[in-house]
Amino acid sequence: MSTGIIAIIIIIAVIVLYATNIIPYPVTSLLACTAMVVFNVIPFSTAFAGFGSDVIMLVAGMMVIGNALFETGAAKMLGAGMIRICGKSERVFLLVSLIFASIMTTFCSNTATIALMMPVVSAAAKVNERIRKKNCFMALGMASVLGGGLTMVGSSPQLVVQEILIAGGVRPIGFFEMMSAGLPRVIVLILYFTTIGYALQKKVFTFEETPDEEEAEVKEQPPKWKAYVSLGILAACVISFIAQIVSVGTTALIGSLACILTGCISWKNVVTKMNWSTLIVLGGAIGFATGLDKSGGGAMIAGFFVRLLGDHIDFFALIAVFVLLSTILANIMSHTATVSILVPIAIGLTQQLGYDSTMIAIAIILGACMSCVSPIATPPITMTLRAGYRFSDYVKVGGLLNLINYLVTIGAFFVLVRIV
Repeated sequence: MSTGIIAIIIIIAVIVLYATNIIPYPVTSLLACTAMVVFNVIPFSTAFAGFGSDVIMLVAGMMVIGNALFETGAAKMLGAGMIRICGKSERVFLLVSLIFASIMTTFCSNTATIALMMPVVSAAAKVNERIRKKNCFMALGMASVLGGGLTMVGSSPQLVVQEILIAGGVRPIGFFEMMSAGLPRVIVLILYFTTIGYALQKKVFTFEETPDEEEAEVKEQPPKWKAYVSLGILAACVISFIAQIVSVGTTALIGSLACILTGCISWKNVVTKMNWSTLIVLGGAIGFATGLDKSGGGAMIAGFFVRLLGDHIDFFALIAVFVLLSTILANIMSHTATVSILVPIAIGLTQQLGYDSTMIAIAIILGACMSCVSPIATPPITMTLRAGYRFSDYVKVGGLLNLINYLVTIGAFFVLVRIV
């Protein structure tokens, strides 16, 4: 049996285990990485390399900064400020938060955006009991993902695709070129989570929230200056994310170390309040997704669908198929790996058929940047697990949104193809 088939079987088992929650999510992730090694799909160093990746460093670092914002009272200040702006309505608070997150992730990493927003929401929930984390975290995670598909710096898939296009002698993507097809999806997301999605969440999320470690009451009120120092560190991180001075993971690590060295958070609290489950799920997901990619399993799935297309497919139909395929793959493996597999295949097809390779590449990016049916889809979605969601919650709430935005995406491309 080929390693590609073995990798596909392992991924199917992971999806079943995530869906049924027979064993904890972190254990499932570690078992999947271990299985990739045991069955010689990828070596040990590759399977567990995700735990040292830039993404993990970003998430861990931003968790430390988020906890520091809580301990110093800075998050409470920000949360209270948003409450004053939005009033006591959870729906209005969610609306403003979604707009802010969508704008921020246009120029900043989507993972950093959700990492910055969650402590603020948690603090607002403590100020106003009408605001619930479970009604905000998932929506904000998905807003970060879709907003990250508006420009060339919002998430990693477009950076990978740009390199592939340039290396292949294909016209690169303009900085705002994705916005014409991506913006309608963000607008739909905001409308969705403030209307039918909001009602659906209240119906689906029947579990009781468990407080994060970061939400424990601080016994002694810290000096006011620490709150301002932690906010200054946060602002410096945002500037670095936007300016891309160093990698996002390095920025987050520097920021977290600054919080420790300035006394905004103690090393003991760094260790005890870290959300290790989220980090393990994310690191494991990177590992087994890499196995699917390196083994050729992802290419096998993509190739199967491509062979069904034939050699005389209409350009619009080709876009519709690749957006669908990109969305499906990105829900079960890394969105970066997804575009790495699909874009070279799509370029070959479009060049053979005489179609615009850059536009098909944009379609694949946008397909990967709207995957929200599973908690392993992208890091921003995985991070929202800390609210206590189950796998089925993402399917029920995110599935409908994914379907709607798929139709919106191909509708936008239908208009663009006709204009071009």
